Amino acid sequence: MANAQTSAFQSALFQITGDPVPATPNPMLLPWVAQNRGALVQSSDLYVHNPGDTPIDVTLEFRKRGTPDVNPPRATRTIQPGQTLFTADVLGSLFNRDNLTGFISVAVSKGKTQPIVTSFNTVSHADGTKFAQALSGISLPLSANAATPGPTVQQLVV
Repeated sequence: MANAQTSAFQSALFQITGDPVPATPNPMLLPWVAQNRGALVQSSDLYVHNPGDTPIDVTLEFRKRGTPDVNPPRATRTIQPGQTLFTADVLGSLFNRDNLTGFISVAVSKGKTQPIVTSFNTVSHADGTKFAQALSGISLPLSANAATPGPTVQQLVV
């Protein structure tokens, strides 16, 4: 008796030409911003940095806490390479909103560099003391899940 086994192998070579398609940066989320002119004076300053070597256009959108706006306020800004967009009291100055809390989404609408997003929230008390928090933006994956890391919060007393 003989053991008759056969095998075959076949391969194909594919050559893809052209420029690679660059990845689109993930949207960013700044999880909390606030502006208040009541018993406490509170504001959030926004920083969006372009670490790349080409300009980027970013579209910022404010979503208020509670019942969402049908058409939330948006603003688009161009950030040059190595530059930082600074917006003091972002809710009042960029979105023309007062006495609200919510979050800001940041999406790159032109360019391929992921921006660095952070906020500095300051609460001023009537006695002159201040409390401040720094929050970093979160890069949103294309498919979020419970294992996605949360924001980094630093609480500072000034």
